[in-house]
Amino acid sequence: GHDIEASWLTDRAVETLGDGELIKEFNALDLRLAENIYSIALDEGSLNNERDGDKINRTRIWWVQAEGVVGFVNAYQHSGEKKYLDAAKGIWENIKRLVIDKRDGGEWYSEVEPDGTPHEYKEETGLWKCPYHN
Repeated sequence: GHDIEASWLTDRAVETLGDGELIKEFNALDLRLAENIYSIALDEGSLNNERDGDKINRTRIWWVQAEGVVGFVNAYQHSGEKKYLDAAKGIWENIKRLVIDKRDGGEWYSEVEPDGTPHEYKEETGLWKCPYHN
């Protein structure tokens, strides 16, 4: 989540600075970050939570999915490569299908399994779920 988040946040930061060389340098770095995430973390239209060596945590965390949409749209805008736009659209479709709690008054589940089973014991709001990541 933090890697794909960094890929668009650093772009916005260097754009604010207005340094053309720095912008080109970071755009290239950020595309490499996005490609890395695309290659190793995109799984059945969602982003895995994290990977540590060979151990992969496939839990779908709400903010990781949201950052994936923004990060892959950013990668598409810089590269024109349709695979990034398709990844963003796929994640968004999975958010709508699996992550959004459709019960009356529902929010986004904090965590869901790859099959869509929510971790209902996790809070839907809290210190990390608002306002920082929502």
